[in-house]
Amino acid sequence: MQSKLRTYEIIPNKNICFPIGTVLAVNQLYEILDLPSVFGKHKKNGIDINNLLKALVSYKLTDNFSI
Repeated sequence: MQSKLRTYEIIPNKNICFPIGTVLAVNQLYEILDLPSVFGKHKKNGIDINNLLKALVSYKLTDNFSI
C-alpha cells in the first residue's frame, strides 16, 4: 500500500523521453510531401540525410526555444 503521496527528493536518472506524436507526424508528412526524393539525391554516403532531417524537424517542433 502507498504510504506517501509525494516525494520532495528529486533523484536524477538516465531515462530519456520525448513525445512520440511529433516524430510520427513528421514521418507521415515527410512521405506525403515526397521529400525523400527531393533531399535523398544530395547525400549518398554515411547516415541517410532523410533520417537526419526528420530528427531535426521533430526536435525543432518539440522544443521551442524562441525568445
